[in-house]
Amino acid sequence: MERSRKSYLPGGGIHKVTVFWFLIGTGIGAACGAFFAFIFNSTSIFKRHDDTTIPDLRIGSDDLSELIGKIQHVTSTNIDTLEKKISELRVTVHLANEIYMKLNEEMSDTMNEMAKNHEENKENDKTFSKYDDISNNVNVKSSTKEEKVIELRKKGWTPQKIAESLDIGIGEVNLIIQINSKEEDEDG
Repeated sequence: MERSRKSYLPGGGIHKVTVFWFLIGTGIGAACGAFFAFIFNSTSIFKRHDDTTIPDLRIGSDDLSELIGKIQHVTSTNIDTLEKKISELRVTVHLANEIYMKLNEEMSDTMNEMAKNHEENKENDKTFSKYDDISNNVNVKSSTKEEKVIELRKKGWTPQKIAESLDIGIGEVNLIIQINSKEEDEDG
């Protein structure tokens, strides 16, 4: 008859063998854990090369309160500075808006004046565009160029308009006007 393994163990049973090996494994594991913990604490992982240890980074409640106080102080100082800058920017924007409005008013006035001048010039242009139109519309009876210049000047035309309508240079128109005014001064 064959005997099983169980019968060779004193007290018999497989459960006692399992518990025995479990206790041996646990003892060896605990010994290894203690050994590695010792090695781990004494190695250079937590030490610098000059054998100074890294400072403890744990913060106590007093240190934490002090750190929070400093952060609050810096934050409130920065907020105060930002509020001052925002206030300065608002003043600057207000001034810029005032200047913008004044410029718009001045520009509007200038544009209105230019439009009015343009309308007046249009009326003058319609009435006095070229010499051919002048002779037909204005009744210029003078025959020489000088007489025509003097007559148009007496009607209030500018030298520029006279030069354009008679197709002559503005210098020539100014010279004729100058000579005529000297003659009138001598006669008067």
